[in-house]
Amino acid sequence: MNEVREVEEEVMEVVKEDIETVEEEIEWAQKEVESVAAGLGGGVSAELSSIWGADSPGWKLTSGEGLAAAQRKYSYDVDYFAPVPNTKFVFHNKLPKCGSTTMHNIVGLLSRKNNFTYWKIMSGVMKFTDEETLIQALKMRYREPFFLLQHHFWMDFNKYSMHQPTFVNMIRDPISWFQSHYTFMRFGMNKGRGENDPKLGSDIDDCIKNKEKNCVSNQWTYIEFFCGSEKLCATMKAAYDSGDLDVKRQVLETVKRRVVNDYFIVGILEQFEDTLQLFETMLPMFYKGAMDAWKSDYIQFRRNQTKTTDKEPISDFARDYLEKNTLSYEIDFYWFTRQLFNERVKALGITPSTNLDT
Repeated sequence: MNEVREVEEEVMEVVKEDIETVEEEIEWAQKEVESVAAGLGGGVSAELSSIWGADSPGWKLTSGEGLAAAQRKYSYDVDYFAPVPNTKFVFHNKLPKCGSTTMHNIVGLLSRKNNFTYWKIMSGVMKFTDEETLIQALKMRYREPFFLLQHHFWMDFNKYSMHQPTFVNMIRDPISWFQSHYTFMRFGMNKGRGENDPKLGSDIDDCIKNKEKNCVSNQWTYIEFFCGSEKLCATMKAAYDSGDLDVKRQVLETVKRRVVNDYFIVGILEQFEDTLQLFETMLPMFYKGAMDAWKSDYIQFRRNQTKTTDKEPISDFARDYLEKNTLSYEIDFYWFTRQLFNERVKALGITPSTNLDT
């Protein structure tokens, strides 16, 4: 009975954390859009360009730009056998609703097996952009080898006189991610607050047809996690929401460069077992035994406890609208990153998993 009670308490904690994360995302987006919208224009474009200068982005498009995002082809200037940037500190700056709860459970098991310090910072403790508080917290908790899991935007640790960690992350098909966010807001998880008590009155189709705010613009953060914590990235968010196409393209350029140049691995939730194999191959000091942990009865039980309920197949109408409008830039980024992921899988000789139930 004690074990059941512990699991129930942990699940309630996950539900509470997800609710706080969603509320924080919406609050942050609204405040930043309001605070910088008036400053958009040519100055933003020039400032965005100054991030990278005239250097090579590390990739190039090799197919027609007019193709759908999933059909575009890229070549990447990436050393797939590069050494681990920092073998003592890994930072998974997790996206909400992208498998981070399951990854938390897996890494928790691995920390005991592989003898490293693991710290998950709960949502609500600090904002996604709060660098100073994070640095102060790390000074108290940091013990090498160290693994940090937290909802936080990418950041430059060097300016705080710390070595840059090895950044990893995991993303998800934006349509599925959006649907998970929306469904969670309506119904919650299998256990806990929200079940059978819809917060939102309409399904996604009606939400789009009624031009409700939750569906005609992206209220949740996705691309921003790869941009950074600087004020410039908040300006980019405001420009993105304002419909400035020039700045939108530069937002996309920035996060693509970030993935190529500043992340060691970005996994794909739809290829979760491939992601675990890649993590285990590239970061064995932390992820050795990840596949065994994933297949354990404990992880599978916990996974089933935290699935979002009442998911309905998304209609062709809703998918088409979201792909072409609300999530068009997230879709572009996702397929760019997924192709890079599969290039890594191929280069490292990993046999892709056939298990789609992840």
